[in-house]
Amino acid sequence: MKQENSYGIIPLRIDEAGWQVFLIQHQAGHWGFPKGHAVPGEKPRETASRELREETGLTVHRFLLLDPLREKYFFFAQEERVFKTVHYFLAWVEGSVVIQQDEIKAGQWLPLKEVYDHITFPEGKLVSVQVLECLKALDERGFPLLA
Repeated sequence: MKQENSYGIIPLRIDEAGWQVFLIQHQAGHWGFPKGHAVPGEKPRETASRELREETGLTVHRFLLLDPLREKYFFFAQEERVFKTVHYFLAWVEGSVVIQQDEIKAGQWLPLKEVYDHITFPEGKLVSVQVLECLKALDERGFPLLA
């Protein structure tokens, strides 16, 4: 069985209403977080940041956690079973959204509480629950959101 890794950012911003998350809709129709594969010599955070910028036009202002959240699943590619791990970095982002039309059909900022219902696949839904828990813990510790 083939193993594959990709890296992404869970793009966050905060306003007076609370946390918001940017989700993308892939050309195939499913909704999730921006992600992609590393190029040779690229480190995981570099890959995740590059993919975010390429797919959405957004840039990382600040990483919120040291360790990534992970999404794991199986799929088939050319009749071969692939075990994929996606490493997502939680990040406060900035900039204006510019969707990469080749790969991305649409994008949308959503309140954190609505993300679970909007994500297509169960593995992504589980990651959204982890995001909620992480942000709650950061808020309880008095994380300096606007520093």
